[in-house]
Amino acid sequence: MNCGETITLTWDLVDGVTNMGTLSKVFSVGSLSLIPAISENFDALVVPALPVGWTQNQLFGTGINWVSSTTNPNSAPNTAFANDPATQQTTALESPVFAVQSAQATITFEKAFTTENTFDGAVFEIKIGAGAWTDILAAGGSFTIGGYNGTISGAATTTLAGRSAWTGTSAIFTPTTVLLPAAALGQNVQVRWVMASDNSVSSTGFRLDDININSNAECTPCTALPLELLSFTGKQHDGYNLLTWQTANEVNTQLFELEYATDGVNFKKGYTIMANGKGDHSYLQRDNGIWISNNVIYYRLKMIDVDGKHKYSNIVSIKNQSVASIKSSLYPNPAKAMVTLSIGDPSLLGSTAQLIDSRGVVLKSINIKYNTVNISLENYASGIYLLKLNNGEVLRINKQ
Repeated sequence: MNCGETITLTWDLVDGVTNMGTLSKVFSVGSLSLIPAISENFDALVVPALPVGWTQNQLFGTGINWVSSTTNPNSAPNTAFANDPATQQTTALESPVFAVQSAQATITFEKAFTTENTFDGAVFEIKIGAGAWTDILAAGGSFTIGGYNGTISGAATTTLAGRSAWTGTSAIFTPTTVLLPAAALGQNVQVRWVMASDNSVSSTGFRLDDININSNAECTPCTALPLELLSFTGKQHDGYNLLTWQTANEVNTQLFELEYATDGVNFKKGYTIMANGKGDHSYLQRDNGIWISNNVIYYRLKMIDVDGKHKYSNIVSIKNQSVASIKSSLYPNPAKAMVTLSIGDPSLLGSTAQLIDSRGVVLKSINIKYNTVNISLENYASGIYLLKLNNGEVLRINKQ
């Protein structure tokens, strides 16, 4: 069996001569995780330097330069940038050599560009072993998200004439995921981003950030936990995605990690939610990270026991066509014995909130250790209370 597949085990239950039926349980044969061979966000550099091992190759002319820049990065403080002049130029940013050891190898990155539409643009190329540089699609690779958006005109005076490319304007960073070709498996590989201009109108250029070259994979064994996940679902709202799940038979369950991915493959830890630990429970978690804005996001739960054993949920995808909001929220509200704070601003982690009554008296302070915090209201009378956060947010609680 392959890593990540499931197997169903069935037990025949017999008491003496009495057949008690059967019991079936589904187990996952490990969890496949891609391992980054190279991660580069250009943030440890003194601009305009490039990282060690990354090289600029001026293929035609010297008018385009790849540099690190502090202007409009996807992740602060830096991004890689190539300018777009009004003359015919072509320059590549080439990665270090890396070995491809997984058939599921991918490369992810964030890009933003403003170029002369259909005349200037950028392409993604690969070099396998001692072979020639080739467009990723011609080499047998594919884009699973964020592929080329246009074609450079055949009449353009440019080295990219007639090729599919990123061209025109996409001023906000968007993700791209590349599945490497089968021919790359077991080979030493390089990749590069090629920016080219023609001899007419100048524009801004191409920005590149948060590159992950995931050329290897490992299989993490999954062990059955006492916890039973009854459901895991999600729904888009204006400014956020809401994930909900229900559990049964929690025994020594410690916490949940809500993971997200823009491509359904490369998951990152987004939120930590403490489990109740015993019995049957329902949970909610809001995701208002900037990555949800006008995007399809994939989610899964990592359910962790007190001894470190874990298993994963099914994957849920949500398409959100709104812009992420950083506002925090309370639920349920109105509330009775308990209200849950879901923070929207990551800077609030580690800070203290204040519960204030209608007279302005501070009733208690609440430490915000996780993305969601349960606040007991059992000792307070019905009425209106305020929750003041360190970032200036003030939330209204209706205690019934």
